[in-house]
Amino acid sequence: MTLLGLREFDQTGAHSPFNTEALYGSLVRDTSWIRGAGDLGLLVWLTATFAPEQLGGLTRRVELATALDRYSDAREARTMELAWFLAGLAHRSSCQDLSSTEREQG
Repeated sequence: MTLLGLREFDQTGAHSPFNTEALYGSLVRDTSWIRGAGDLGLLVWLTATFAPEQLGGLTRRVELATALDRYSDAREARTMELAWFLAGLAHRSSCQDLSSTEREQG
């Protein structure tokens, strides 16, 4: 969540003291920190923000389609974690919609 805020800050033209690209790269490279659907949703959201072209590969690698069945936070219907998961899906969907529109216009 903090990295999303730092990305927004960077995109205003300001410069944070952190290398947000390197931080994002380490999170996506080693996904062993993911413990639930909420964590996964945040990673999808991050990827949509930092590297939308990598969403397809990430989706397959983390088995996004089965996340709600695999993670206890989803099965227990924890609202905050489900909100993060759904936010990730929404950002992923908006990236796919944007790339479809760009292909149609191109």
